[in-house]
Amino acid sequence: MFFFFSVAAIVSTVKENPWYLILFGSIGTFAGLTEFAIAVYPDKAQIIRRIVLLSLGTALVTLALVIAVNFQFSQVCFDIYTSIVTGALIQFIVARLIIPLLFGNIFCSRACWDSAVFEITDKQNQKAPTDDSKLTAWLLAASVIISVFIVSFYYIPKSGTPAMRYIFISENLLIIILGTTLSRIYGRRFYCRKLCPFIAVSGIFSRFALFKITPQNINRCTSCKQCTNKCPMGIDVMQYVKENRRINHKNCIMCEQCVSVCPQNCLQMNFKKTSPISHTKKE
Repeated sequence: MFFFFSVAAIVSTVKENPWYLILFGSIGTFAGLTEFAIAVYPDKAQIIRRIVLLSLGTALVTLALVIAVNFQFSQVCFDIYTSIVTGALIQFIVARLIIPLLFGNIFCSRACWDSAVFEITDKQNQKAPTDDSKLTAWLLAASVIISVFIVSFYYIPKSGTPAMRYIFISENLLIIILGTTLSRIYGRRFYCRKLCPFIAVSGIFSRFALFKITPQNINRCTSCKQCTNKCPMGIDVMQYVKENRRINHKNCIMCEQCVSVCPQNCLQMNFKKTSPISHTKKE
């Protein structure tokens, strides 16, 4: 929480916009309350996480519409090309470059509005194919970068204008429709696994995260594969448990579904390999 409030104070002061204080302050508050609630009610971990995801996702969409800013990757590219710092670039730096060094891709399972929709629309019993390749995501990112570079010669979207709201709405609707449709065909969270440029970037840094899903009580593992089958990102979690390795996969979004589903309590979110900070299911 201290981290988020520090970011909130710095950004809101620099940008002279109190909305950033509300943005990062609320994320920090929700993050702290979430971990506390999960520690108190471990059996309700996934319900609590989804409520937080839906709440924060809705809050961020509301904020984007109120201050008229597009948080998507295209606007990040526009910000970089024009050297104008808007909420998109700030959110990108904090959520995709800094937070991953602490908690990996946790933004995806706690605050992403598109992710909230995918959680609702995905078939929960459908297994995500195991595929480590991020080639399609990098190709999409490259196409966006090139397209924005060309468009920037003729048009620069400006934050705070009605046009920016329409761009934000249309771009997110496209992502949701595309992601929902492809997930029905190619498995859960297809957009997140194969197309999202944000996860492709943050996945580079998430490998160095201090907090990761970590095996424990590995001698109790029965190789039931419930952890692997439940993972929405197609990670072979059981293999990490068998090898007693922290889940260091670039696709891990720290949703802890593997933790919740394990009947033998073989997984937990840990700082390094010693100090458990998340929930331990009641026996």
